[in-house]
Amino acid sequence: MKGRTHLFILLTLVLGTLAAGCLSPAGGEGESAFERLTRTSANQAMSIVDLPVQSLPATPLEAAWVRDYDKVIVGQVAPSGGFVLVRLASPFGMRERLAVQLVSRTNELLWERPYPDRRLRDGLADIVGGERYIASSVYFADDRGTYYLYTLKGESVQTRVVSGPTVAAVSPDGQHAALHNTKYGQLQIIQLPDRLGPLLRVSTQASVRFLDDETLLIMESNRAYTLDLEGRELSSYSFPGLLSVQVAAAQSGSRLAVTTSAPDAALSVLTRTGAQVWRTSLAAGGTSVPVVSGDRVLVYDVGPNAGVELYDLTSGQVLWRRRLGVGLEGRVCVRKAVLASTGHVFIDFVTTVKGSSSYRERRTLIVLDADGSFLLKAELGENVNVSFAADGKSLVVSTNNTELWGIPKNQLSWYDLGTLLTKAR
Repeated sequence: MKGRTHLFILLTLVLGTLAAGCLSPAGGEGESAFERLTRTSANQAMSIVDLPVQSLPATPLEAAWVRDYDKVIVGQVAPSGGFVLVRLASPFGMRERLAVQLVSRTNELLWERPYPDRRLRDGLADIVGGERYIASSVYFADDRGTYYLYTLKGESVQTRVVSGPTVAAVSPDGQHAALHNTKYGQLQIIQLPDRLGPLLRVSTQASVRFLDDETLLIMESNRAYTLDLEGRELSSYSFPGLLSVQVAAAQSGSRLAVTTSAPDAALSVLTRTGAQVWRTSLAAGGTSVPVVSGDRVLVYDVGPNAGVELYDLTSGQVLWRRRLGVGLEGRVCVRKAVLASTGHVFIDFVTTVKGSSSYRERRTLIVLDADGSFLLKAELGENVNVSFAADGKSLVVSTNNTELWGIPKNQLSWYDLGTLLTKAR
């Protein structure tokens, strides 16, 4: 009798939900109401496993190579792990030249492009176009500057004078670029090398990327939308009343993983047309970022909850949940997490502690296996920048230290994570 009562209650819930229409899939796609109710209940039942970072055993790291610099540096390893892009900046209070350079994974300097004008104050650099190009820009104090696009051989593809900080996105086939002026909220589409397309208005805070060779994805606060190369809107995804929306795309571009922030912290998977495939609440809450790799979706919380969760992209089933900031003093967060092609999860974990005169960020590398089990922890130090490769084998750490008289002595270190993880097992 008791079992029949439970069955009657479950059927009543399903039928009532169907009548209300709140679980019917948009656009005729997605799972049935019963499947969604079953999956949601299963996800809620999946408990969060605490990983107390302070008590996890630490492994000392030994760099494969180290390169010294006398300027402030930021290193970015390519997703394939094949090379490192290094941006050289001016030390604080000094007017030194800016530069970008490419270093091979075997510590060979492939090329360097200096910007010798001592009036330059800042710059940006990124690996774009599926590792086809290096985009770089440098600026004066009034934000005027120049944008450059180089091939991986250091050959110039494009040079443009810009009126404000400019971030570039390049299509995977390397045929088109989208230049986002973050000062004036302008988006210039270009057929490379120099055929101008439409000039569009977007938010100054927008994030711009290519979904495929002919489609742009724009994220603006609580709205995301796609455009073709003529600037025509193809689809739009709005989340009224929410403060933050993050979007990640599957490699095929057929599915979009969307996270929304608290108070309605959730992960949704949509089709390119905006139809909802599935949606589930996030246990960690806060402000989360999705990462898609293969048939998996990793979500990491950049807020004080410092959690990571892994889901099946197709079904929405939660595979595991981990919380990292348990019992730690000071503020904690996951600065970035990478779901590698090997299935490993690499986490840049940050603990902010108060020193005698200022706050300091202590960085810790945490590696989880594909099933969420702990593999490795390594202390990376303070005043560092961290970059992981999607191949799951390469870690680059940029360390910036200032010695007597403000003269920097900085290092770029390359670590072979494949070897480290083999030893950790």
